[in-house]
Amino acid sequence: LNEDILKCLIYIGKNHDEVMERLLSSRLYGDSKYFERNVKGKIVSILKYWKKREEEDIPEEEELLGEQGIVRWPEIMEFTGNVKTLMKDGSEIDFCTQKYGAYINSNTIKQMNEVILKGVQQIIFIENKANYIWYLSHEKKEDELVVFHGGCYSPIKGVWFQKIYESSRRQMEKVNYFHWSDIDVGGFRIFCRLKEKIIPQLQPYKMDVATLMDFKESALKIETPSYKTRLKNMRNDSTYIEFWQVIDIMLEFDIRLEQEKIIV
Repeated sequence: LNEDILKCLIYIGKNHDEVMERLLSSRLYGDSKYFERNVKGKIVSILKYWKKREEEDIPEEEELLGEQGIVRWPEIMEFTGNVKTLMKDGSEIDFCTQKYGAYINSNTIKQMNEVILKGVQQIIFIENKANYIWYLSHEKKEDELVVFHGGCYSPIKGVWFQKIYESSRRQMEKVNYFHWSDIDVGGFRIFCRLKEKIIPQLQPYKMDVATLMDFKESALKIETPSYKTRLKNMRNDSTYIEFWQVIDIMLEFDIRLEQEKIIV
């Protein structure tokens, strides 16, 4: 069993694509149900341990595995804006009329040649689903593309984000890029990963001192010394320079803010 767990961990470490659980199981163990019956629970426990060690929020089982590219079914991406996609077979899919939210699955992304943006001047990635839905009905502008980010993005979602970014650079003279996450350790890491790996011009949205102070009474208390240590380490790491000022306030008042509190 230990060997089978290690096989899966090694696969995860090298994986840059999406694979369905049963295909993974057949590939690694020669049995389409072996992973689910014998290995899945152990892998989930290890992934939860990694999250807990870093004091990050622990998502549901499917999202944990999805971050590593392991899915039960093809992943669904959500977005809203003036977007068309040009497919490898020459066909075109128009999402511009989907004002209340559009959806695309990972198989479609794999067959996609290009993303076509029409009049988009701003792109915002939003971590939380509730905030994404709220933003569409309260804040979205006509010249804006709003993308549901979720937690730590999966390999295939990373491909989707890359296509959006590359297309915007080719097609538009100037586009502003924003990301909205919790004002906490996890939110800072999600922002910096997206900036480092895909969008160097990324800017924080509602992740500043003013927002934290406006919602100070709704903020959660920081209760563990190790969490404060991680914030202090971020304060000394130039990777997180956008958040140095807000980290100072977090440490001063021992608080962190979930982005749902803002829409409530």
